[in-house]
Amino acid sequence: MHNLDAFIVADDKIDFDATRAAPAVAGQSVRLGLAAKAALLDLETAGMFIACATSAINYAARHPHLASQVLLALPPWLPTSPASVRTVQIELLKDDLPLSVCSALRDLGLHLRIAGRATRLHCEKVAARAPVSPTQIDELVSLWGLLSERTVALIQTLGPLAASTEPSSGKPTDCGPASERLLAAAALGHWPCIGERGTIAIPGWIERRVERRHRIRLECRLVEAGRTWRAHTIDISRSGVGLAGAPPLAPGARASIAIGALAEQHGCVVWSNGERLGFRFDTPLESLADLGRSLLTG
Repeated sequence: MHNLDAFIVADDKIDFDATRAAPAVAGQSVRLGLAAKAALLDLETAGMFIACATSAINYAARHPHLASQVLLALPPWLPTSPASVRTVQIELLKDDLPLSVCSALRDLGLHLRIAGRATRLHCEKVAARAPVSPTQIDELVSLWGLLSERTVALIQTLGPLAASTEPSSGKPTDCGPASERLLAAAALGHWPCIGERGTIAIPGWIERRVERRHRIRLECRLVEAGRTWRAHTIDISRSGVGLAGAPPLAPGARASIAIGALAEQHGCVVWSNGERLGFRFDTPLESLADLGRSLLTG
């Protein structure tokens, strides 16, 4: 006879010899929080670019006479799959994240690649002035709108899980959904990342650039996943730096940068276009005077 405890009832189905979930212990809770935070950080960055792409497609659909202008500028803004939806990363996280979240991340990654490929083909037709069917832009509107909706849902799911990263401190982690409002507006058919003249921009960047950016060329060292490159700055502010001569790192990639004798700064890539990229510091510099002093001793 089988033990009756082996019968598990779930979702109106009876499974025999199923395994009951063990009670979560403190270590599992911390691993869950860390895995969720890693996925959320990647998803947040990808979400910014998904919002930009969705905004551009929505704008092109509503303003046909300006469609070519915004579509020609769109390809560099098309997001790559966030690290957390790559198969290798999912294999690392699958034991700590809920199965439903892993499945949703995989599904998002698949649809992101499909949407990116279809949009690039559409933009190439526009660039070549080839005939474009009106239904094609409508299909892209639906595709990107769905992507924005799913990204919002994932951010809202991962946020509370990531907040358990440090359960003993009682302090919530800084996992604010910076892209959530942009994605929600784009999912509803608006274009929050399109300026008055049809230019593409992430509003958060505009806010940060109220902070003075100094256009100056400084040699620096960029380190990512154990690899080191030499590059130079285009501009720098307290919160980040623009680089030239950089490797083609994907938005969301974690890295560190050393400029002069300034302490090594950790952060992530927020945009990438050819050999140029934008790098945001995890912790803004207290003062650019520190950088100035470092150049005298570096």
